Amino acid sequence: MGSEGIVCQLCLETEDVEAAISKAEIAGAVAEGEIKERGGACCCGRVGEVKDPFGYVWLICSPSNNCAVKCC
Repeated sequence: MGSEGIVCQLCLETEDVEAAISKAEIAGAVAEGEIKERGGACCCGRVGEVKDPFGYVWLICSPSNNCAVKCC
């Protein structure tokens, strides 16, 4: 069985999503798509995704008080 069906996403909050994604790319991560405005229980607001060299997907999002549920 391959690992393609297994997904692990990690979520980080930051005031500057663009800068955090740039730093991740410098460290070897690959951006996955564009930064988007998003709503939902977690990571609402501005959200970008990067995949690190180990295959983990990181959601990098702006803090928002508009979320229905706080993640942390």
